[in-house]
Amino acid sequence: MKFIAFKLLGLVFEPGSLLVLVGLVGVAAGRRGRGLLVLCACGFTALLIVPLGQWALWPLEQRFPLPAVAPDSVAGIIVLGGAEEIDLTEQSGLPSFNGGMETLTTFIALSHRYPDAQLAFSGGSGTIADHHLSEADVVRQLFAQLGFTHPVIYEGRSRDTYENAVLLKRIVQPAPGSTWLLVTTASHMPRSVGCFRAAGWPVLAWPTSFKALHGWEDTFGRIGMGARLGDLATAMHEWQGLVAYWLLGRTNTLFPR
Repeated sequence: MKFIAFKLLGLVFEPGSLLVLVGLVGVAAGRRGRGLLVLCACGFTALLIVPLGQWALWPLEQRFPLPAVAPDSVAGIIVLGGAEEIDLTEQSGLPSFNGGMETLTTFIALSHRYPDAQLAFSGGSGTIADHHLSEADVVRQLFAQLGFTHPVIYEGRSRDTYENAVLLKRIVQPAPGSTWLLVTTASHMPRSVGCFRAAGWPVLAWPTSFKALHGWEDTFGRIGMGARLGDLATAMHEWQGLVAYWLLGRTNTLFPR
């Protein structure tokens, strides 16, 4: 029930949904709702002009930079789900993915760099609807099609980042003091590392799939309502998740570093 409540709250507070809701309330209120309609129009205009999403993503993505010096060897490499499109995979029969595909390509590249490392994937389904497949199943299909034959430990029951850490640790049982790389999107890394630390599994962050540009011209050059809304939605999801996980005790600090 808690999982469903979090998903519904996240949908309501998604920037685009929130602005539309404000507009609908304004329409329903008639003349008294003109202020809400103006607020809705100003909100969408601001999203079109000002790169709020880029600004909100930047501190998230810079919290855990790539290691300046890569370790000579590691015990294992973990990649978290999130790039997999379960609905489309079930419908088409082909493994389908979204814009976070870099997590998997980075995972494959690291597996070649550290051929003796244990490999692990964690991801079930983060949606409310029931599915026959999990994110782990989608990745299995992809790796089989690519001829990727390295043995991988698959955890396919987790529904969120907290369960990623807890359930995967239960399966892997990492040795104390061993070095494990954690691969996920750069904006998701603070919450992910916080969950693994709280689970008693210190990991070395290896972020990928960066979205925030640095510099005035580059940031404002990323125009278009779709891109702006997508950036802000991703950032707000992570900031809300950081607060919620900290309040629930799923992370030990509000903004892990």
